[in-house]
Amino acid sequence: MKLLVLDRSGAVGPRLHASLENRGYEVDSTSESSIALWHSGIGNIDAVVICCDRPGLDDLAKVAELGGNPDRIPVVVLVAAADDTDVVRVLDAGADDLLCSPVSAREFDARLRAIVRRATPRAGPSLEVGTLRLEPQERRAWRDDHELELSPREFDLLEVFMRHPGRLLTREFLLDGVWDIAYLGRSNVVDQGVSHVRRKIDRPFGRDDLQTVRGAGYRLRAS
Repeated sequence: MKLLVLDRSGAVGPRLHASLENRGYEVDSTSESSIALWHSGIGNIDAVVICCDRPGLDDLAKVAELGGNPDRIPVVVLVAAADDTDVVRVLDAGADDLLCSPVSAREFDARLRAIVRRATPRAGPSLEVGTLRLEPQERRAWRDDHELELSPREFDLLEVFMRHPGRLLTREFLLDGVWDIAYLGRSNVVDQGVSHVRRKIDRPFGRDDLQTVRGAGYRLRAS
């Protein structure tokens, strides 16, 4: 998952950037709002994290600009302190969530995955990545002209990869997006699922597009 950290406080950003990278995210950081708006407009990131001491009028304006973008990117606001009024104002301005620091990495990651998952359309136009094609509404997929026989879970997993071509997807992101809570204790369920999908989309065609990134997760090659 790729994130843009917009550091309005000037203090949290560097530490957050390093922490997120250590947890497997791709991270860009900036203190310039215009750069953040440009990034969000070209759609090359999955979410924006705005860091501020306490949300002021200027911060709310930035949230509104980001949240109002036609190709909107999910926005999370991370603050040092907030009361009920702040929370209401930030959410009404267009943010998807507000968290008070310090927050555990586990909770932050879970909330971020949920926000990105809600923002990802589950149906719509066909998806094409290289010679793979997937029709979400018909729940059918092809490699070249060969239709793939996928289980419902394999189809959902392939769809997640095809919606994020070339991106590193962690096991936690895949688990949260494809499996339900009953699987949370099974550490190898994602590895098994990816292995099954790989046997369907790669091996019969002499391809190696669904790649393992050792110690981090998986990536579907974009071409």
